[in-house]
Amino acid sequence: MDAQATTATTAHGAGVGAGSKNLMLKLIAAILLVSATSCTRQQSASSLNGDTGSGDSPASNPTSPPVNPQQYHRLVGSTGTSLFSIPTGGGSFESIQNLDPSKGQEPYGAMLKASDGKLYGLHSVGGSHGFGVLFQLDPSSGEYRIKHEFADTDGALPKGSLIQVQNGKLVGLATGGGNTGNGVIFEFDPAGDVYTVVHEFDAAESDGSNPYGALIESADGKLYGYAYAGGLNGAGTLYSFDLGSRTYQKEWTFDPTSGANPRGRLIQGADGLLYGLTYQGGANGCGVLFSFNTDTKTYTDLYDFTDTTGSYPKGSLLLVGEQLYGLTSAGGTSDKGVLFSFEPGATPAYQVKYNFDNVHGSTPEDSLVRAASDGALYGLTSAGGASDKGVLFTFNLESLSLTVLYDFTGQIPLGSLIEID
Repeated sequence: MDAQATTATTAHGAGVGAGSKNLMLKLIAAILLVSATSCTRQQSASSLNGDTGSGDSPASNPTSPPVNPQQYHRLVGSTGTSLFSIPTGGGSFESIQNLDPSKGQEPYGAMLKASDGKLYGLHSVGGSHGFGVLFQLDPSSGEYRIKHEFADTDGALPKGSLIQVQNGKLVGLATGGGNTGNGVIFEFDPAGDVYTVVHEFDAAESDGSNPYGALIESADGKLYGYAYAGGLNGAGTLYSFDLGSRTYQKEWTFDPTSGANPRGRLIQGADGLLYGLTYQGGANGCGVLFSFNTDTKTYTDLYDFTDTTGSYPKGSLLLVGEQLYGLTSAGGTSDKGVLFSFEPGATPAYQVKYNFDNVHGSTPEDSLVRAASDGALYGLTSAGGASDKGVLFTFNLESLSLTVLYDFTGQIPLGSLIEID
């Protein structure tokens, strides 16, 4: 399929226990499961409007662009050891919270702005037990608070994001821990700081194990999510969960042929179908884009990723109008990953919008976000840029141009961005 022409400009962790070791061994086994069909190429707090903290700073980017008129909107994200913000459209980069093992480190998802106006997120390691924390950040004062420390028995190593459901509570996933060591679904009530495990993934792993990413609340009122591993084929499952009745239902079992080892979150299209990505599997072994009908329980492999058009997507899809947008961590003309679009029913449905080239970032490992203030897409790469530590970029949907807004120089960025005002 033809890649659309684009232009690019430059604007210039903690100790773990035996349960966690078991988790790592299982995740390695899940990766090896599909290797036979893999692609040929592998691969102190300040206010958000206050002074710049330590870590990556504007001094390391002396040619940062002038502040955008949308500067009252800010993008908030994280590296392994800090939380940062930057004005939407570009401007002064601010380190707003330095992280050490006691506060939690290495967040792999995006923060959530809850109805109380606070930001909530997950760190995959750190805290007093070393198994990660659930934290709160006040975007007005920059105050950072640990709200829950994972203790392994109640979940460990959360590698995803929180959602807020209709009853006001936050729901999330821990990739490991629980009584079985295979991960949990948990609920957190910010009104009373009450943490509750609502489901433990089974020891037999037949229903899936080690969930990554985040849940979604579907139009049918149920929560839907992924398990990265487990299932009958060891390649993960797609499941539903009724929060009211605490009922877990395996909806689909992934396999190396039609897609394996999903990592992000599902998204529901205007047609009511769920859309998602798998990291591996499919005709070329390097992931698929699929749909799932919750009424008929029908799974459809819509696109098989390839070396030339992008491979190994690690994040989630973003819905803009009738089109889905996403990132792959490898493949493309330089094997540095691509930014792509997919429009169900269109010909061609899949189009490469941008090939990463190392100069403007490479190896994007999470998801895009669309800014409400300017309509552009924003994202992070884990490598490439001036210091090969990754970049923060914006992509214009009209001109199909990518612009680097910030080159990281210290810790590489992790997870995804969120826009706040």
